[in-house]
Amino acid sequence: MASSPAKILFYVQQGVDTLDLAGPIEVFSHCRRVRDDISTSFYVPTLTSEHTSIVSEGGLPVFNLVPVKDIYLILDTFDMLVILGGSSGLILEGNTEPIHLIKAFSELSPKTDGKERILFSVCTGSLFLGAAGTLNGLTATTHPYYMDTFKRVTSEKGTTKIVGDRFVVNKSGAGGKEGLKVVTAGGVSSGIDAAIWIVGYLLGEEMRAVVETVIQWGNKGQAGLII
Repeated sequence: MASSPAKILFYVQQGVDTLDLAGPIEVFSHCRRVRDDISTSFYVPTLTSEHTSIVSEGGLPVFNLVPVKDIYLILDTFDMLVILGGSSGLILEGNTEPIHLIKAFSELSPKTDGKERILFSVCTGSLFLGAAGTLNGLTATTHPYYMDTFKRVTSEKGTTKIVGDRFVVNKSGAGGKEGLKVVTAGGVSSGIDAAIWIVGYLLGEEMRAVVETVIQWGNKGQAGLII
């Protein structure tokens, strides 16, 4: 397991899909190590938004969100940014957050310790990556109902190979994004598959197997496209 907990930033917009948020959080929360009877978590989550509280598409209220304007001041301290689906029409039309946050994160200088950052989108969250220009030169996926919108959005910012896999993992540094690995997941539950893959990538297959067992995930071994 990583020597220190990963700092993971979730952007949570009004109308976010509930499982897009809850799925990856559930997966990451079960990554723990025990040493001398002390349990240590793999990750330190931070939830940010333009609002201090939001209500998900499914009616779940989420409180105590860190204002995104404050996050910009410490953005380079985060190891992973997770972008979720929901309210895509309003965000794309208004060119609002998290589009600018994505662009800022993808343009950060590489980490001084040599470790890569991860930009991870779930469901229609990949539309926001496309609008930010982050998917230019990459391969990506989204919710199958939004493929036409995805093609339009990405074509306005460059060239993106769009596929229908449950999730897509690009090589670190692909598309000229030094020190950044971009992962896009398809619709809703695909975010759990991608999060489990990230666990195996960062922490090893043993931890991945533990998480799959704890959450009783039925898609064990469900492969995405690893480039």
